[in-house]
Amino acid sequence: MPDVPAAASPARRAYAMSLLLLAGGGVLLLVAYGLTWATADVPLIDGAADTMRTQQFSGRDLVPAAAMSGWIALAAVAGIVATRSWGRRIVGLLALVAGLVGATAGIAFAVAPGRFVDGAGVSGQALVQVGLGWLLAVIAGLAVAGAAALTVLRGRQWPAMGVRYERRPATARVTSDWDALDLGQDPTDDLVE
Repeated sequence: MPDVPAAASPARRAYAMSLLLLAGGGVLLLVAYGLTWATADVPLIDGAADTMRTQQFSGRDLVPAAAMSGWIALAAVAGIVATRSWGRRIVGLLALVAGLVGATAGIAFAVAPGRFVDGAGVSGQALVQVGLGWLLAVIAGLAVAGAAALTVLRGRQWPAMGVRYERRPATARVTSDWDALDLGQDPTDDLVE
């Protein structure tokens, strides 16, 4: 393995940390939106308050658009690895928005859970219990947003996917290829490593 210059080490660490936070945060967002966020007593028949059944609502049921933020964060991992410069910034901005949407939806639910349950198409219910799935969504969304912000700010300094495989000549040629052939040298020797 080639020696890594000391200046490149912090950039590589930030790169790896950002990718790990994005991947971990994306997975946690998917898990969080799959968990039960609220449990409500729902009448079996409209208008009949005496016969109730318990219904559970996941984050995906309550905020379907925000539930996609986990998939966007996971896609951003591949996007950051595959892009450079401005492309990496754009991917970082998209991941930042996804992380903020995932976290904000969790906070909005915590502030007014009844409104979200009412919006899920259930009317006349009494909210029984609020789960902690929304809290995991907030934490995961903030992790994704932090990693994405780091990508936007520092991503241009990080290594790119194909850079280590690009050919770099060891030294500039002193003689032309034709002159090297005349001298009995193979001009392609420095291309094979």
